[in-house]
Parts: sequence; C-alpha cells; structure tokens
Amino acid sequence: MNFLSMLDTTSAGIWELVRLAQKIKSNPRAYSKSLETKTLIMLFERPSTKTRVSFDIAMNKLAGHALSLDFAQIQSSKKETIADTARALCGYADCIMARLFEQDDLMQLQKYSKTAIINGQTNQEHPCQALADIFTMSEKGKIGHDNVFCYVGNAQKNIANSLIVACAKMGMKVRIACPQQYTPSKKYLDEPKKFSDVQIVHDLKSALKKADVVYTDRWTDFQTEQKNMKNTQLRDYKIDSKMIAFAKKDCIIMHPLPANRDVEISSDCLDCKQSVIWQQSQNRLYVQEALLLKLMEVVAKA
Repeated sequence: MNFLSMLDTTSAGIWELVRLAQKIKSNPRAYSKSLETKTLIMLFERPSTKTRVSFDIAMNKLAGHALSLDFAQIQSSKKETIADTARALCGYADCIMARLFEQDDLMQLQKYSKTAIINGQTNQEHPCQALADIFTMSEKGKIGHDNVFCYVGNAQKNIANSLIVACAKMGMKVRIACPQQYTPSKKYLDEPKKFSDVQIVHDLKSALKKADVVYTDRWTDFQTEQKNMKNTQLRDYKIDSKMIAFAKKDCIIMHPLPANRDVEISSDCLDCKQSVIWQQSQNRLYVQEALLLKLMEVVAKA
C-alpha cells in the first residue's frame, strides 16, 4: 500500500485516515509504542520544513525511527538511478517518504521498492498537505455536500491539484478562482467532476459567494522570485478582508504555508479569527502519524 496521489485515493480511504488522525489527536498515548522497531527513510530533493519536522516527530511519537537524507548526501546526486536507489533503500526501511521534483521519479521509486512509499510532495501533487487540510475542514464542520470549497490563485500548483480532487471526493462543491492561464490541467479537472460540481470562475467576488472554505497558496514555487509575480494577473486574486466579506460570515481561511504576507493574502486575513492556518499546520503531525500507522499495517495493534 502506498500514498502517492489523491487520484488513487477513495473517499472511504480519506475518511479512514481522517478518523484515525482524530483518534490519535484525542488520545496520543494509545499509539505511543505502535511503531517500535519500525524505520522511515525520508528522501528530500526539495526544501522542506513542515514535512520534514512532522514526519520526524510523528515517527518519534510512535516509538519508531526516522532517517532524513537530502539528495546531496546520497548517490542519486551522483546520477545513480532512482530505481537503484529504491532497490537499495527498501532493504533497510519499513517505509519511504520522498519529497521530489518529478512525479515520474516518485513512480519509479514505487515501482522498484518493496516498501510503502509516501508522496511528501512533487511538482504535480502534495497529498499529505491535502489530507491535513481535509482533516482541518472536518474538525471545523466544513465537509459536506452543501459546503463550498473555493481555491484562489494559481490553480496549477501541486496543492491545488491534490485539494481539488480530495474535496470533490468528499462531496464538497468546488470553485476555482483563477486567471485563465492558471487553470488546472484537464486531468485534475476531469477526475473531480466525477464526484461533485466543479466550476472555474474568473471573477473572484463571484467565486467567493457562499464559500465555506477559502484557500490560497503562494503564487509561485521555490524556484521563482515572488517579486517577479506581483505585476501579473494574479494580483487581482489576493485574499484580503474586502474579498473575504463576499464569502459566508462563518467561512474559514486556509493557507498551506509558507505564506507571502500581503502578496497572495493579507496579514489581517492570516491572523484573523476565521483563519485556521496554524491549526492546519499542526494537523500535519496527526495525519502523518495516521498515514504511517496505516501503511505499516499496525493500526489494529494500537
């Protein structure tokens, strides 16, 4: 069993992980020795804060061991193939979490490994973040067929891909507020439309109407200077208090972090009472624990 893409995950599978995360959060002691003798290898080709810390601490809290390897430290940096790296590492670990650039490399890792593989992020998807976001929405009572999820900004980003699919599979109505050139790829629009109503709305005010969840992210990735994006069409999709007024009064505001304050989202929105951004960040820990328990098939022992 692997956790590679929200495209491969069922609504029942998402709910199972969310419920397990809630049990762990409510009673962490019950799971505190669940992964004794288990080892997680964490591969990092790209920078990481929350993913690295949350998986490391998750393994520690479950009494397992986590080994973090940056690509500069391993033979893949010297052109060893991903397949050979997978064959070698799976002999040491019970699970591998990989934060890579290319989804194809992740699939190669999965193909040649005998252990469970977790997608810690690629350019195409970020399912671990999406799972924590769904968990947070559930805690706030925002998951349901009458709830509207509104993603704002660059909807071609990895977290947008994962979230649009995940929210649709949970039955939520999905609104995507973005410029024409930042719409998701066909693959990440066709799949969610099988499960729910998904609309692309280029006018931000219209998209926010009746929104229960307002979600935005950095407009660019780590390789692009944010200052070069300030004069693009995305500036019309900034979330601030004036825009939030068009959503429901009890809507929640979400951002996966790191945030560029006063670029894609204003500081007053990041820090307001409707913001669940810090709860969202903390919940990464509990869903990582749930994932690790599920993939290593030790939940029944807890």
